Amino acid sequence: MFVTKKLFAFGLMIVMSNLAFADKYLAPIISIPKLTKPPVIDGKISKDEWKNATVIDGFEVMDLKYAPKEKTRAWIGYDDKNLYIAARCFMQKGIEPKSDIGKHDGPVYTDDCIEIFIDPNHSGQDYHFAGNSLGTKFDELNMKSDWDANWQYKAHRTKFGWECEISIPFSSFGISKAPENQAWGFLLGRTVQRPRQQFSQWAGNVANAWWHNPKMFGTIIFNDYGATFVIDKLKARGRAIEFRAKLIGAKNKSEKVTVNITLNKRTNPKQAVKQAVVMIFESKKARQIWQFQKELTLKPKQTFYLPTPKLPEKAGKYLLIIDVRDSRGKPLLIQNIPIDVILHIIKTNIRRIPSAGVAEIEINVGDIPNSLRVKTVKCKLIDKKKKTIWKHQSPVDKKFKAHFKFISYGKITPGNYSLEISACDSS
Repeated sequence: MFVTKKLFAFGLMIVMSNLAFADKYLAPIISIPKLTKPPVIDGKISKDEWKNATVIDGFEVMDLKYAPKEKTRAWIGYDDKNLYIAARCFMQKGIEPKSDIGKHDGPVYTDDCIEIFIDPNHSGQDYHFAGNSLGTKFDELNMKSDWDANWQYKAHRTKFGWECEISIPFSSFGISKAPENQAWGFLLGRTVQRPRQQFSQWAGNVANAWWHNPKMFGTIIFNDYGATFVIDKLKARGRAIEFRAKLIGAKNKSEKVTVNITLNKRTNPKQAVKQAVVMIFESKKARQIWQFQKELTLKPKQTFYLPTPKLPEKAGKYLLIIDVRDSRGKPLLIQNIPIDVILHIIKTNIRRIPSAGVAEIEINVGDIPNSLRVKTVKCKLIDKKKKTIWKHQSPVDKKFKAHFKFISYGKITPGNYSLEISACDSS
């Protein structure tokens, strides 16, 4: 007798763990170098002027968390007296930036503009600077526009859109010199008005349409050493995470760096992550899953790939902490990356073939993100006593499907069974 239909009555929702980056917000941290030669603030970005500055990419559209059509690239650095920022704002072909405001402290934010938000030493302050493509400036402190700073802002139109350069004296923040090795809150936003309104930012909380919130700013670390560690790309490879990175601004032919990567269980995903120059921690109760350390000798601008240990198979919320130090132990980069190991449904189709005395099982893993690189699917038939009655594995074909057949006559008695399906990655 063939296996009873009760085996198939579950509708079989088979689940598996898979890597996905979490939606919960945790602010990034970058190290910015001390520039030996300050850029000329004329609104025209010269490659040589900004070659040793930290590059800021990865702007995301507010609320929607995807890359905007209008790309933005920025540079940031400092010297003893000033913080320097440049932004290159690309526009769609044939579209010119909206630039109606020409008066200082006018509503520049209603034009196409760049906006900078700074919270010195994470003190909860909201210093706001903005400028449009005409070179018109706007500044305010804690949303009060009667405050003015003595800062420079220049902009000009280009064939690809427009660009700007900015110099903000540290005296604007009530200090007389550069805040060496301090960590400050920082958010860089861009407003596009044409052909439709869109807001994008680096480091802002994309789930919250409000830039005036220092708790949601990213962090910049003033690094007087000059070298900066930049992560170009982060992706899943099997059950591990691989990131591509490089060292920029190094003064020597090669630099020794130590990369520390820690995976913690997030005990309270809603809790904001506390930030410090030396370490980042979520709470005293954070449970460490693993820690990985690698010492590297890198040449300036040398790109390298570094995989991490495997993520847990159990679904849950985790926090990946990347901490990169130079040979003196000073931070080059400290970045929090929230990761969710979540569940995905694998679609199954079970078809009986009475004449052949077999059941054919088709499993579709096409809905699993490609980053998992599923190559093999395993099946087990388990009885009530948790004994494995039958097991087999099958490769995944080009249509993201795996096929199984098992013979039932004389081997499987009628009853209730569990069909356990698991997918295996390339690693």
